[in-house]
Amino acid sequence: MMKKNIIVKQIETLYILLSIIILICTYFNLITNYNENMYILVFTFAYICLMTLFYKNISIYQIFLLGYFLFLLGRIVLDVFGADVDMRILRLYQRGYMSSGLANETIKVLLVFLIGTSYAWLMLNKKKRNIGFDSHFTKPSFNKVIEKLFYIFIILFIIKMGFVFREVLKHGYVSIFTGEAFAKTPFILSGAAKISEALFIVLMFFNRDKKSFKKYCGLILLAGFVKLFSGQRAYAFITLLYVLFLWSTYYKEIRFSNIKLICATILAPIIIQQIANFRWHSHYQYSDNIYVRVIRSQSVSMEVVADVILLKDKFTNKIPFFLGYISDLFQKEPKGQVIEDIKTGNYLGEHLTYTLNQRAFFAGRGTGTSIVAEGYELVNGNLLLLSIFGFVVAYLGIYLANNMYKNIYIYALAYCYLTNFIFSPRDSILKGIPEFCFYVLVCFMVRACMGIFRGKALTYNQL
Repeated sequence: MMKKNIIVKQIETLYILLSIIILICTYFNLITNYNENMYILVFTFAYICLMTLFYKNISIYQIFLLGYFLFLLGRIVLDVFGADVDMRILRLYQRGYMSSGLANETIKVLLVFLIGTSYAWLMLNKKKRNIGFDSHFTKPSFNKVIEKLFYIFIILFIIKMGFVFREVLKHGYVSIFTGEAFAKTPFILSGAAKISEALFIVLMFFNRDKKSFKKYCGLILLAGFVKLFSGQRAYAFITLLYVLFLWSTYYKEIRFSNIKLICATILAPIIIQQIANFRWHSHYQYSDNIYVRVIRSQSVSMEVVADVILLKDKFTNKIPFFLGYISDLFQKEPKGQVIEDIKTGNYLGEHLTYTLNQRAFFAGRGTGTSIVAEGYELVNGNLLLLSIFGFVVAYLGIYLANNMYKNIYIYALAYCYLTNFIFSPRDSILKGIPEFCFYVLVCFMVRACMGIFRGKALTYNQL
């Protein structure tokens, strides 16, 4: 064990030295050939993954790396390994190729952000988690009531998705973004998803035994599975990975040699492709390898990063896109995608789609966003600041993952942040602010009721 720890320490020290050299070369643009930088990026990513594998249990950072590969690096990796995929090909509402300069800048942006996140992992990966399972805590006396309410709202959530699924069959997946899929949903079903998730947080914080975990997480996964039928893969993808992280971190280790995990990994691309076929009503038979096809099609967020690098001076947002989720809280969001979204809104996906293809924008289509693209726009293209931004984003995620059971409010924050952190290579991390405010309100009401039933005021430590 001692010898293994010394080897791991040496590997991590070597990485720090290599990454510093890579960052210096990147900051000062010492390597201008995008092919060379492409190999450096893939090597760096592989090295980081190797380091994390010495800690065999699944961590939140490893799940983040999975998303980084799937949504941002997939085409680059395929290009490096000669899978007949050119990472420069543009398919996101445009046809053609990136210039060599744009491809080089895109790779550098992805590289410095990735290295920034790895430093956060190196700093926190050995910190002892504040598990808190053995510490004294009191269940609400009305825990059964919360549980029954959770069951009710999960059922309402599933029923709601049945209505959405019906409309998607009629009008297609885009109807979700235009609002058409939700127009005929009964009012009584509104908010069912948000309420059920808030109750899920409360139950998971106070009920920490394995039986409760399987019961509550099983139901929340069922709701995510139902969403798959309407083509909404993200919710199910995020929920499943969050549950895996939580179980592996706080309940029972899941090692990468686990046969179930291996089988799920092999089957995942096939399932993803079938959902994509349903989502876009496509039944075209491809001749290439299904795994290559899925990786190539899912890594579309690399184009989002490239397009933001190319078009950032043409956007009309009033504040940086990363902070737009805060400012847009105080604006009434119009139905569908309309010109008001561009004039007053600050969502990168809408501005980018509008700039690339106005017809696609008004038809309800979009590009989505990426934390890397939002970070690049926030720091105005400064690569040093972008690596620091990546460090902060990952540091908060790993810190919350290690300390989420300190109190119920941190648990609620961790749930919101980590579910967004998992998907942030394809999305943002601040879009969950409205949900977090609602979750905190529910948690406060539960703790306040606990204080009333106990007949005494709550202290700060009890909160």
